[in-house]
Parts: sequence; C-alpha cells; structure tokens
Amino acid sequence: MPMSAAFQNRLYPVLSKIEQKFGTPFHIYDETGIRQTAEELTNAFAPFEGFREFYAVKALPNPRILKIMGEMGFGFDCSSIAELMLSRRFGARGGDIMFTSNNTSVEEFSFAAFKARNGYVPKLFMESGRYMTGPHGVLVATAINHKDTYRKYIGVDACMSALMRPAMYGAYHHITVPRMKGIPETMTADVVGSLCENNDKFAILRRLPRIADGDILCIHDTGAHGHAMGFNYNGRLRPKELLLRADGMVELIRREETAADHFATLEFDAKVLEPANMHRGVLKN
Repeated sequence: MPMSAAFQNRLYPVLSKIEQKFGTPFHIYDETGIRQTAEELTNAFAPFEGFREFYAVKALPNPRILKIMGEMGFGFDCSSIAELMLSRRFGARGGDIMFTSNNTSVEEFSFAAFKARNGYVPKLFMESGRYMTGPHGVLVATAINHKDTYRKYIGVDACMSALMRPAMYGAYHHITVPRMKGIPETMTADVVGSLCENNDKFAILRRLPRIADGDILCIHDTGAHGHAMGFNYNGRLRPKELLLRADGMVELIRREETAADHFATLEFDAKVLEPANMHRGVLKN
C-alpha cells in the first residue's frame, strides 16, 4: 500500500535534511501513522468485550516500535525465542504474549514452557503485523547510476538485502521521487540494486518521472517484512532504521550494519572432531 498523503506531507519537506544527517539508504517509520492505525483498530473492535490486538513481532522487530505497540495496549505475537526475549525486554508477561511458531523445536517449546511457569502464558485474540506498520514505513535510497540498453535501468544504493519482497515473490512496492511530486511519469525503467542476482529489482518496467543520478527515491510499504527479512548475501550490509517521531524529531532506532558485525561470527574458539573419536562423539578443542 502506498504511503498516505499525510505521511508524505510529514516526511517530504524534511527528507533532504534527513538524508544529509543520516545518509542513504535507510528505512524510516512514521510514529503518527502507526499510532493512528492502532487507535482506529482498537476503536473498531471496542464493542467486543475482551478484544486485544497482538502485534506480529516478525513484521518489524525493532525495540522502539515494540515500545509504541506496548504503549497502545497491544500484546506481542512471537514465533521464535529471540522474539520472545525481545518482547520480554519491555515487560511483556502472561497474557501479553502469544507464541505461534512454525515447526517448533524442543528447545523453543522448553523455553516457552519455562516462561509460562513464570507468568509467561500465551493468550490468543487477534494478530496482525503488516496492517499495523506496513504502510507507515519507506525505504529511502539514492539513484547512483543509470544504464540505457534495450531497456532503461536506474541503479540505487539499496538492494534486495534491505527489501527482498519484490525479488522473492514479485510484491509491488510503489516508488516516488519527492522532488518530482506532481511531475508526469514519462520514463519506463527497472529500479535495481547491486547484488549479483538478476532479480535484485525493486521495480520492473515501472512508469516513473525522469530520474537523474543523485535523486532520492522512496520505496513505499516497507514498514513490515522489510528490514526484518534482510540478509547478507554478497557481503551486503543491512541499512539503518529511523523513526519520524510524533513530535517531528527523527530518531535513529537501529544503526546500519558494519563489516565488523558481518565478520563477528568468524571469531570463535576452535573445535574439531578427530576421525579417531567420531564413533565416540568426542569433541576436541
């Protein structure tokens, strides 16, 4: 779903200053829009006694967003140990948690059961993720080059490691160029990233204004299953996340990944299973 006119009116006038301060690419989320959607949903189901919304943590597992959801009275729908731990950081207990994992391991069941004995009992009412935050987030990227062959390509400084939905299953994400708001869409182009994958595309044969190198693009509807589904193929690092707060300030709520983060799992204590011990299952350091 494209970002609302209200979100555009809050973001576009200050977008150039945000870009200068933080650099691109980044996901930015609209606190005002999120709170409004939460309030509308709560009011719509107010006549139903005992109703409660549980936010799907997998959609946007950022502590700052979960804090907003908690303030709106929502519980948390979790599907992994990490999501349970993240929700618990904000004081979620008992009926605040719904655990709905798939192909659940013994370890996950054990963790959930342990927490249940300590006031961590799941409770089911209603769960939504994309509806709550999807339209209230955009991926902001800069056009860094272009190519004209048998078709036109616009290369941006983000790639599918920041938003994989278009490449994974052809999801449509609207794209706008804020400085060209209202200008006719006279160009047909693919908007592409930099991975060594031919499906690293945010748009295919999309009608757009005539984009120049250096233009800022907003890729809409990334407030759910955007950053959360990111990955590190090709050594590409996931971008930062920002929050356009209700008071107008812009807050960094997750820094961008660094090479040190990427290589951190290569630092470990050596562990080898020697052939002579394989049948006994003895590990030797």
